[in-house]
Amino acid sequence: MNHGTAVPATETADVSQEIIERAQSMLSRCEVGNIRPTAISAARGDGNANLDAVHVSVDSAFHVSEDAFAGRYTWTIGIDDDGGVRAADLAVTILVEFQLGPDFVPDQEAADFITATTGYFAVYPYVREIVQDLTTRLQLDPTVLGFLRRGDKFPDAANFVRRELVTAARGEDLAQS
Repeated sequence: MNHGTAVPATETADVSQEIIERAQSMLSRCEVGNIRPTAISAARGDGNANLDAVHVSVDSAFHVSEDAFAGRYTWTIGIDDDGGVRAADLAVTILVEFQLGPDFVPDQEAADFITATTGYFAVYPYVREIVQDLTTRLQLDPTVLGFLRRGDKFPDAANFVRRELVTAARGEDLAQS
């Protein structure tokens, strides 16, 4: 599939009702066909394992034409320890490809809105799982990104699953069995 040039997705704060209706119409003529990571990276920093802060940024872009509609989302996540030193840098790029119906009509503004809303929410569970997996593989406390609330671009919280607490709880459970 030829995706051509990707166009950066814009913010959705000042979207007209007309664009929302055009986006709904466009979505009624396509379906999510594939969601897949296209790049994943993780690097351990100099910080200690006492994780304290998560810094998240996201860039998104889309391509829409008569024969293709796709959105690309690149998440960059920095995790700092309790002293403010970077403990890990993660990056995840995920592609969402839509299957187009026979009556699909491309609309740049509607595609932009869909990329910033529906596509973004479709990708988020994959990002959460990848972040938790990568932090575990780096032998850090698994990091769980919080809820993504409607209208928010980023989760409002992240939780660090303290491994010593999980281990203690499991041992306690086993002792009581």
